[in-house]
Amino acid sequence: MNYVIREACIEDTDEIFRLWKCLAEDHTFKLTGEKVNFDDVENNYANLINDKDTIIYVAESENKIVGFIEAYRKERLHDFDEPSIYVLHCYIEPSFRNSRMVHRFLATVMQVGKKEGIQHISAHVFASNEKFYKNIKVLGFNEYKTLFLREI
Repeated sequence: MNYVIREACIEDTDEIFRLWKCLAEDHTFKLTGEKVNFDDVENNYANLINDKDTIIYVAESENKIVGFIEAYRKERLHDFDEPSIYVLHCYIEPSFRNSRMVHRFLATVMQVGKKEGIQHISAHVFASNEKFYKNIKVLGFNEYKTLFLREI
């Protein structure tokens, strides 16, 4: 499985949005058991790609986008007073999930931060996403806080 990781460009927005919908549907279904309706969701990735605080990389294989990572530069994040990077979304097509793509995505985003003098990177990970949780731990991420959720 050959693929290239590169910075996203404006021509990628429809494919990134398609993958984002797969991600949202996957997590919502796992959490609620319900299907998601995207009729009213607007593709905002054209604006995000041009935003100086947004970092988006894609994985491309045979001229098809098969994964993406979306992160943000933040002046203050959580309990940190210095600039950091927050990983908001990462999605990889199922057929590429054993290719270490998540490692390459996270390493790429960390390299961006390192070049900019940023010292911290963080990400929220759904408890149902055991594979991503395991991968992020392998890359040296430490569990910082745990959010518990209950229906009332």
